[in-house]
Formats: sequence, C-alpha cells, structure tokens
Amino acid sequence: MDRKNGIQKQLFTLLTLLTLLCGGLAGGNKAFGQAAVPPVARATIRVNAGHPLHPISPVLFGLMTEEINHSYDGGLYAELIQNRAFTYNAQKALHWSLVTSDGTNATMSIDHHNTVNHTGLTSSLKLDVASLSTGGRAGVANDGYWGIPAKPHTTYTA
Repeated sequence: MDRKNGIQKQLFTLLTLLTLLCGGLAGGNKAFGQAAVPPVARATIRVNAGHPLHPISPVLFGLMTEEINHSYDGGLYAELIQNRAFTYNAQKALHWSLVTSDGTNATMSIDHHNTVNHTGLTSSLKLDVASLSTGGRAGVANDGYWGIPAKPHTTYTA
C-alpha cells in the first residue's frame, strides 16, 4: 500500500469516528436514559493530505491493540502458568512461591545457567532443599491467571 492510500484510509477512519461522535453527541444517548441534546451546528474539518505536518512511518497503519486482563499472555496464548519462562524479572520468580512444610529448609531462585533451551528459554527455576523433615515436603506453586483451573480426568504435562 502506498503512502497516499494509507493516509487516505486513516483520514476516512478519523472522519467516520468524528461523524459518529458528533452524531452521538447531537442525538443524546437514550439507551442510558439521558435526555436528547439539542442538535448542534455542523462543524467542518478540512484536511490537506498533500501537506502532512509530521512524517508518518510507513509501518504505522493497521490496528492497535491493548492487552487487558492478560488477553495475550494467558489469554490468546492459552497458558495456565504465569511467567512460565521466568522472563518477568531477572532476579525474582514473579508469580511463583515456595511451598514447604514445617521443619523443611528450602529456597527457590532463578537459574540462568541450567536451562531447558539456551536460545529460547534462557532461565529456569531452581529449588534447593537443604533439609526435609520426616513426611515433609518442598515444592513451588504458580498463581496462574486468577488461579489455575484443574479439571478432573485431565492430564497436564509440564
């Protein structure tokens, strides 16, 4: 798509949005119980596409998205484990917690040396158990995304 067509599409989108906004303001919003606003005088917007004020990158057309409520990470990507690759913070394992019983001495940390895949997954979680009480336990837990939904008769691979 050439630059002129890109600018024209952006202007068309802008003008469409302005038309909808002005129409909504002039007609009120009866769906929400607001009284109709008297019509306002029509505004005129003049755009000279041949003389842009600022340079526009040729890659800035398309749509813009905003990640809300983990819609990408844990949403579209369909992850159950939050921060599975330990990339949120280089020193702390965010969204991970140590689980131990009384009498157990254990620590967890991010390990940048012993990884699953040195090019893709450059960090792993290290669990050091110094002492384990009789019948004790040591492990780690993950917050997930508002919890982790575990379903009966389902196999989960980690």
